[in-house]
Amino acid sequence: MKINLKSILNATWKVGVGLFGAGFALLCVLYAIAFCQRHYGRAEWFDRTLSPDVVMRVYRNNTVRLWDKANGRYTTEKLRWVSGEPCAGDSLTVFCDLEGWRGFVNVRTGEIVIPAQYRKAWNFSEGVAAVLGEDNKVGFIDKANQLVIDYIIPYQSGEDYVFKGGYCRAMHSEDQHDRCALYRKDGSLALECNYIDIEDIECGYRIVRDSTGCWLLDPELRKVFPQAYDEILFAGKNSVFVMKNHVKQLLSYDGTVIEPFVIDGCLTSYYRSDYEDGTIIEDKDILMYIVGRLWGLMDAHTGDILTPAIYEDINQVSPELFCAELYGYDGESILLDKKGRVVGSDKTNAESLLRSHLGEDVEAACLVLKDVKTGAVRARIDLVRSGNGDFVDVPGAVSSLEYEAGRVAEPFAPAYGSKVTPMQLLDFYTIAAKEESLKAYCEGNLVGKQSTAHLWLEDSKSYTAKGNLHKYVSTFAGYFPAGAPKYSAVCVVVSKLSSGYPKCMAVPQKVVKELRPYLRGSA
Repeated sequence: MKINLKSILNATWKVGVGLFGAGFALLCVLYAIAFCQRHYGRAEWFDRTLSPDVVMRVYRNNTVRLWDKANGRYTTEKLRWVSGEPCAGDSLTVFCDLEGWRGFVNVRTGEIVIPAQYRKAWNFSEGVAAVLGEDNKVGFIDKANQLVIDYIIPYQSGEDYVFKGGYCRAMHSEDQHDRCALYRKDGSLALECNYIDIEDIECGYRIVRDSTGCWLLDPELRKVFPQAYDEILFAGKNSVFVMKNHVKQLLSYDGTVIEPFVIDGCLTSYYRSDYEDGTIIEDKDILMYIVGRLWGLMDAHTGDILTPAIYEDINQVSPELFCAELYGYDGESILLDKKGRVVGSDKTNAESLLRSHLGEDVEAACLVLKDVKTGAVRARIDLVRSGNGDFVDVPGAVSSLEYEAGRVAEPFAPAYGSKVTPMQLLDFYTIAAKEESLKAYCEGNLVGKQSTAHLWLEDSKSYTAKGNLHKYVSTFAGYFPAGAPKYSAVCVVVSKLSSGYPKCMAVPQKVVKELRPYLRGSA
């Protein structure tokens, strides 16, 4: 048989085209299936069981359907959402159709009981459910979709209109203030809208707050305790935590004191040997305890309370001092000693800090401090080493000393020439604090400049003494806290005659950096 090559090629071409077409068609079908599955298919991992027989199946296009496991069928068309399990004792829960209307479905059967017809609806509770009417007021229906409480409650976004213990809480806005009320099932007010808050029920009891404080109400809405407390919290069966004047107690519902003093926790106190960079040291004598969100001090050995829990925050700043931030005073703070007593004036505390940094290589020092807002000098300390080696306060000895302050005075030097006094520097930096003009020299919460120079020696009429010795003067001037300056400060340290660069030249910046917690009224 003679084979025609042209016929073979023609047949092969046709088969190839057919196979290609079939493959392309198969790919299109597979792509269409994958596209539908991706956009309209099931998202099984989000499925949710509503009852033993009903599952809410979730789809990738953010819709849901209810599936009856017992009969193997869907009981609803696609819905936007189903709210989930109903309130205890009820079987109806809210659903939302694709157009945004609400209705009710039975989670035990999966069947729609009340078709979607409400703009907003809440789950059934104690036999009734809240729905939103045309006039933006809330009413209640029964399971037969009959209105049992008229549309009389003003709607407030975020409120959960459900009955608990025979009453429903509702929020009213009056005179730009939100107030809570309780409604009975007949629509009458059980509690007038005089309450700032009405909390959820527990064992039939409710906690309410009015302008006088917190009250505990029994199931008949009678006040349990004869007085209002600052705070009341449910503590368990038949007991509550109450707080009055920063003291927390555990009481039974009949008023019996179960625990006369309760704290929420305590921490060991620590401080640094150097305010910012030193070794962390544990203070084994003091504990900081917390009640609610406020702090107090406690003796670690005896458990005695040194201060009530009235401070926003407490930090130990030295072996003997604590910086306590006052609650409700926008960061204002005071200093406490280890007995919990408020201690020291600004001058006393600043002097204590300055003295703690002066070593054997220091001859004199000063620290001056001014209130930026009022311009009042809060502290002016001049210390000079006496013949017996102690530092004594000699007013003006250093703070009135005129010397070349170097780059500390650069922004202001044209006004006074090349020499200034620490008090003049203080004035300069107070003005800079009001204008916040030195932001480029900000380091943390401190804004300022430091410089070191040789001090002019009157005895030798030069900067150098016999033996090529020098006296150094180190100055730091600045203000704090950065961003909202309250204080300006200048610290100057004069060294003894030295042949090399003395260690004390780092003291001025260190002192001002550590100064803030030592000041009363400073955070």
